Amino acid sequence: MKKSFLMLIAVFLCVGIAGTAFAGGPKEKAPEKEKKLIVWDWQVMENYMAAYEVINKMFMEKYPDVVVERKAIASGEFEKQLKPVLSSGEPPDIFQVQLGAQAAGYYEAGILHDFYPDWKADPEWQKLIDYKNDPTYAGWWYKDKLISLPAFDEWIHAVYYYKDMLKKYGWDKPPRTVDEWIEISKKLNNDNIIPLMTAFGPNSIVWIPNELWVETVCQKYGANALLDIQSKKVKWSDPIWKEGLHAIKRMMDNGVFNKDVTSAEYFPDVMTRFQNKQAFAFYIAGDWTIGSMNEEDVKSGNIGVTTLPLAWKDSRPGYGNSSGVCYGMLPDHPKKQLVIDYIKYTQSAEAGKVWLQYNIHPTSIPSATLPVDNPLMKEVIKESTQKDYWYTPHLFVQDAELGTRLVENLGNFFLGRMTVDELCKDLDDFMAQR
Repeated sequence: MKKSFLMLIAVFLCVGIAGTAFAGGPKEKAPEKEKKLIVWDWQVMENYMAAYEVINKMFMEKYPDVVVERKAIASGEFEKQLKPVLSSGEPPDIFQVQLGAQAAGYYEAGILHDFYPDWKADPEWQKLIDYKNDPTYAGWWYKDKLISLPAFDEWIHAVYYYKDMLKKYGWDKPPRTVDEWIEISKKLNNDNIIPLMTAFGPNSIVWIPNELWVETVCQKYGANALLDIQSKKVKWSDPIWKEGLHAIKRMMDNGVFNKDVTSAEYFPDVMTRFQNKQAFAFYIAGDWTIGSMNEEDVKSGNIGVTTLPLAWKDSRPGYGNSSGVCYGMLPDHPKKQLVIDYIKYTQSAEAGKVWLQYNIHPTSIPSATLPVDNPLMKEVIKESTQKDYWYTPHLFVQDAELGTRLVENLGNFFLGRMTVDELCKDLDDFMAQR
């Protein structure tokens, strides 16, 4: 049953937390508890859970006087549990943060520490991650503040598909353009196969439709599309933005996406249906999903990778990439150095070998030279680093109020309650009042 998209705002932002509640920061701990590191995140997939267990054990062996206590909470419940704990005086030492509007809202409320001075003063850390010069981390910056830390994994957004289905339906290569996707959907829909498995429901509207729209526009406009919107260099009613949204709607109207694309469920239901081969392809998928795909299909090379649907004839193929797991900390936390040591360890080459072992693509500089055994991840890296391709930074709206408006309008649009023109005009009117 479809649920109202208006419930998205609380899930998306959760920024209505009074900054004054955090002015005092975490309470001082008794000396014996100073070496305990409490970590909260929502990485509950099996491969992440297993990898974390190994990494944390290795960290504690390196720091024998430290105990790491990790709490993994499904994303739908994470914010519900985090908000009251943050103001309780007993918050986790480090907690996962959603980039963009949520992180910006948290920082404005006085909830997040600026790590940039710490990184700048630490040459060892700079050898692991070059934050300032890599656009991958654009989403974690806010007003020149490094308000949360990309930890260990890199996501390369792509479309994954079954190669044996290509052969079955007589295709030589996967569809690339919107028109090609619409064309192949006719045969697939007749066999009750979902052409492109995805979801625009409340649990995913935060990032999937927004990301698809932005990255579609970036094919034509360039990687700074969303940044230029936020700085008012261009308008939402620019023909490129309208045409990009029209392209997505055309795919919806012509059966490219699953019929329940606007339902509340996203993960694991979407992935499960792809695993069961009820769908030809799967989007939005970072390489973080590789560990959840059918192992037999991965090992045999039956799963291929391609770019997002191209909306224009002169679209430039590209991939959205980002650092997937990001942690924040309350300002001037008494365990700041221990938190930094933990983050640095997750970015080390030593840890990188473990992440790769569990089909997680590490993002640190040393890890870039590690061998990759998984054939699908190897194909993703090879495909996405072609010299003719380009990367779109994983950019979300950093303005919390604009983010709220965008999410609400996209929900209404995909449910047929708002036209493209109405959506773009409303966003332009909203920006004009800022």
